[in-house]
Amino acid sequence: MTGTDLTTGSKRDSRGSDGISGRLFWQAVRRHPVLFLGVLLLTAAAGAALWKWLPLPRYTATVVFQVNSQAPAVLAPPAEGRVDFSSYRQTQSALIHKRQVLANALSQPESRNLAFVRSHQDPVTALDQQLVVDFRAGTEFMRVTLEGDDPGEQRAILQGLTRSYLAEVDERENGQRRARLAKLEEVRREHQGRLDTFQKGIDAIAVRLGSKDGATLALMDQLTREELGQASRELTEIEAQLQVATPEKDARPGGPAPEPKEKLKAKSPTVSSALVDDQLRREGAIAILEAELARAKEQLVEVEKLFNPGAVNATITKARDAVKAAEDRLTRTRAELRPKIEAALRDQMALEEEKRRDQAALDEQKVTAQNNDAVNRLKRRQQAISGRIEEIKTKIGENNRFRIDLENLKSQIVHTDRLSNNLAEEIDRLRMELQAPSRVTLSEEPYIVAGIQGNRRLKMTLLGLVGVFVLGYGALVVWEYRTRRVTHADDAAAGLGLRLLGTVPPAGARVRAYRNGVDPQRAFAEAIDTTRTMLLYGNPSDRRVRTVLVTSAVDGEGKTSLAGHLAISLTRAGYTTLLVDGDVRAPSAHNLFGLPASPGLCEVLRGQVDASAVVHSTPVPGLSVLPAGAWDLATRQALTGDRWPALKRELEVGYDFVVVDSGPVLLVSDSLLLARDADGVLLSVLLDVSRVASIAETRNRLQSVGANVLGVVVNGVVTPAYRAAQSRAVPTVVGAAIPAA
Repeated sequence: MTGTDLTTGSKRDSRGSDGISGRLFWQAVRRHPVLFLGVLLLTAAAGAALWKWLPLPRYTATVVFQVNSQAPAVLAPPAEGRVDFSSYRQTQSALIHKRQVLANALSQPESRNLAFVRSHQDPVTALDQQLVVDFRAGTEFMRVTLEGDDPGEQRAILQGLTRSYLAEVDERENGQRRARLAKLEEVRREHQGRLDTFQKGIDAIAVRLGSKDGATLALMDQLTREELGQASRELTEIEAQLQVATPEKDARPGGPAPEPKEKLKAKSPTVSSALVDDQLRREGAIAILEAELARAKEQLVEVEKLFNPGAVNATITKARDAVKAAEDRLTRTRAELRPKIEAALRDQMALEEEKRRDQAALDEQKVTAQNNDAVNRLKRRQQAISGRIEEIKTKIGENNRFRIDLENLKSQIVHTDRLSNNLAEEIDRLRMELQAPSRVTLSEEPYIVAGIQGNRRLKMTLLGLVGVFVLGYGALVVWEYRTRRVTHADDAAAGLGLRLLGTVPPAGARVRAYRNGVDPQRAFAEAIDTTRTMLLYGNPSDRRVRTVLVTSAVDGEGKTSLAGHLAISLTRAGYTTLLVDGDVRAPSAHNLFGLPASPGLCEVLRGQVDASAVVHSTPVPGLSVLPAGAWDLATRQALTGDRWPALKRELEVGYDFVVVDSGPVLLVSDSLLLARDADGVLLSVLLDVSRVASIAETRNRLQSVGANVLGVVVNGVVTPAYRAAQSRAVPTVVGAAIPAA
């Protein structure tokens, strides 16, 4: 829940926080100035000792490289030249610390047997930790330093590192170029070998063709084709003469002999289907059946006109059956007559063929005798010309293949030569780029200077000063935290998750003076009345508070003074009030009004007297006091039982409010027994006296027994909020000088 600060009216979070706040650091100094001064002296002494006896290396080896902001290039700027220079510098700084670079540096001949390498189990890691790489502000110079006690070893290590680093830079910048150059040169050699092979092939083809000139080869091809044309024409003429001389192949000498007539008769000539169909149409039976079929179809058409064609009718069915029967008879008759007609036609054709063959054989025998000599001469000439034509064709085919191969070789030579030229250009460009200066160059050789570079001694001394001061001051703050007191109202309210019901200024002799002439009595009364108002109207719950228990963590925190003045304030507001002295172990409320300490509350709890018999009136109208009485173990037993809740209800009948001044919670258990049945509990806190840890423990104990902790009232607070107009009247308060208890 949230509560309202009575002095400022600001909202605060009621969730407790016992952590370290900024105010605690100031309180540690204010409350323990001597210890804080001791921390400062110890810090100064530690700084002086560090400055004088700090163990640092005696020599610093330095090597300087120049890292150009733009990559030098013979031709177009390379891709790495367009990288942001800041990123490139970071890359180079990381490159020096690269494990492989450091390992190569330590494997150099001058670094391999150094004591630095032998003395470290992992010299690469040790070198990585000791190397310092930095860029001079606003420049392109990168400085690498190595501190140690042996200048010779330091110089040798930096020399090896220089070679290893520059080699790594060169590999990163030109390694890919060199690999590509080697690959391109290898490919170019392969192309040159192909060109030589292609040229040898062309020379071999030129030997076969007689030339490698295209015009000459075309002329030779034309002459060969003309020769082939002439031979082809002669062969055509001879073949024509042979065709005239030998009209029938079988009549030539050496041809097959005529077949016997018996074999010819056995062969059955093929009769065409059209001829058979034509003969069938001429048959009278077929003509009659076709006429019957035509009449049946005409009758079917006439019947369908009389009836609906889609309907089932006996007449239509009969007509259709008649058509079907006529078609079946026609088909059957054709099938029966067709073999007979085919056989008759075949016999007729065989007879005619036999007559023709006999006549042809006679004619052929007459011609054969006359043309045998001419045919033989023509055949010999035909064979000679055919052989010549085949030779010419073979030559033309070979020439064509060689010419195709020649053109392919020339085309491949052109293509390979073009690729070789491109490769040569790329090789020349890479060679020129490899000749460009490196982006990183050695500016200064490794050199040695005595002492350490920069302000490392000052930095380490300051670091030591800060460490000692933090440890000392931190211990002081922790001590103050564990024993811290309430130095501000928030320490007891928001810092512990409690509502701040009021702040009360110092009363009586503790007040020296108020600014602006404000009356202390008047300011004190206003503070008590503010607390009363918050008690009456500032309760966030609907539970009415009639019995209020005022307690504290330990003695001397103003609880008795607060209880007495709160009771007087309630009386001044018109409420009849009873002040009960519940601090039965160390009673003091009776002294406020000059009353006897016994009999009182203890006797009432033990049942020895009635409450009305031991309640005393006071000079303040409406205010009564119930003293503490004489405490014993029977009183504790009575508090543990139901006697106190019954007495509380009895007292509330006769008074508007009951204010109980109880004992300290952390010292006696009576307060917890009284608090669990009270309507509300007020914690009294004294500024610069009460401890935060004690208040937190008191809060926890009260809450653990189910007490309704209303909040805290901080005593001894002087704030401008208590300034009031001097003209405002403040009534005289009896007991204004009630001492703190």
